[in-house]
Amino acid sequence: MTLPEHLVAKVYQLYLNTYQKAELKFERLTLEYFFNTRELSHYLMFFLEDELIGFTQLIAKGRKLVNRYIGLDYGKSYNHGLYFAMFIRAVEFGIREGFAEIELGATSYEFKRILGARQHPTWNYYRHTNPLFNWLLGKLRSVLEPSESELR
Repeated sequence: MTLPEHLVAKVYQLYLNTYQKAELKFERLTLEYFFNTRELSHYLMFFLEDELIGFTQLIAKGRKLVNRYIGLDYGKSYNHGLYFAMFIRAVEFGIREGFAEIELGATSYEFKRILGARQHPTWNYYRHTNPLFNWLLGKLRSVLEPSESELR
């Protein structure tokens, strides 16, 4: 399902909830990102009665399905086990649609292992256009990388 235009603002607010709660933050997406990618993505949307309380954005890359972003209303989703249900539904969607591989994304490695996921090594390369910032990023590398315990 693509993201209906009338839900873009609500999806963005749910994304911000998750972004603000995250321990490790990458770039903060804009409302325009969700508007511009809404027809390129599959969205799993989760409602409590008539209220959207969670979403998962999935993007197909050939035979691979990538779980890009999620968003939650933490005040309403916790009692319903929504975080767990979102990943289960993403896997069900990937199987039903015939994807050969599903990438569940970075972070929450232990939780995803419980679901049966296997971790594959990945690397992020970065270079800032400002040489001073680029040097600083190199020095902060250990802070930006997941810990050994998170990778096991």
